[in-house]
Amino acid sequence: MIALVPIQKYVNVLHLHTGQGIAHTHVEKLLSKTVHYLLLIGTVLMPISGFMMSALGGHGVDFFGMELVARNPNPMNPQEVIALNGSLAQIGHTLHYLAGYTLIAAVVLHVIGALKHHVIDKDGTLRRMLGAEV
Repeated sequence: MIALVPIQKYVNVLHLHTGQGIAHTHVEKLLSKTVHYLLLIGTVLMPISGFMMSALGGHGVDFFGMELVARNPNPMNPQEVIALNGSLAQIGHTLHYLAGYTLIAAVVLHVIGALKHHVIDKDGTLRRMLGAEV
């Protein structure tokens, strides 16, 4: 996911101004930029915070079957783990929680905005987003 963000940003820069012929209000432009940045930040923050939460919490991290960070089992009770750094694991957990809900809200706002442009404004924004020439 993280590797795709620079590609997505590059595509956004190339296609960000394709709707210049359409007059958007200042509020629409501000909301659009805010939602897009929230989506980009969320796609970076979710895997990083999830990695922090799992790795530093002692649970270990696997990536396509490769063990990146080993599990840290409790020698007295192998079913439980010992956190490598409980404070940072908690910060990762909190970031993951907040970023998850923020990402959900950004996706919902993105869908609402696309539908608003398609149904109310009828300005071709949704068709442009889907790759059609308008």
